[in-house]
Amino acid sequence: MKTLDQLYKKITTEIKGKDPDNIEEILSIVKDCINKFGTYLYDSSDKEWIDPLIIEEFRKHRKQIKKPMTPFAEKRLILSLEKAKDDGHDPMQILEKSIVSGWQGIVIPDKPANIEARPSRMRGTTLNPDYQISEATKLWNKENNNVKRINDTSTS
Repeated sequence: MKTLDQLYKKITTEIKGKDPDNIEEILSIVKDCINKFGTYLYDSSDKEWIDPLIIEEFRKHRKQIKKPMTPFAEKRLILSLEKAKDDGHDPMQILEKSIVSGWQGIVIPDKPANIEARPSRMRGTTLNPDYQISEATKLWNKENNNVKRINDTSTS
């Protein structure tokens, strides 16, 4: 992953030995370095959850399918992955799924990862048995917790 530190090292290497009074030449070198280096340039030091190897593989994948990311697209990708992370998803797993599936973008599940899936109430025109079992289980757990609390307080 290209970071600001790497860009700084590249620029200092390129301008080493150049005439410091020739500002035009130095600015030209700096602009060239930024243009060559800056395609995926952003400071990710505050995002420890980003795996640089997976991000780089996603970049390579995008280039391979002839859909390279612009700097804006990469920034939006990181923001989307950050939102997915906040919803309880693993951002690097989302990227890996995109690479393996050959997608040019990412697919973030609609529901946050920490919410349990609930079966739909109806299956066609009849009640869904899975929904009925789920509701009965919840009711049973609720009643048993109440009974346990009553028993715990009566023995004290």
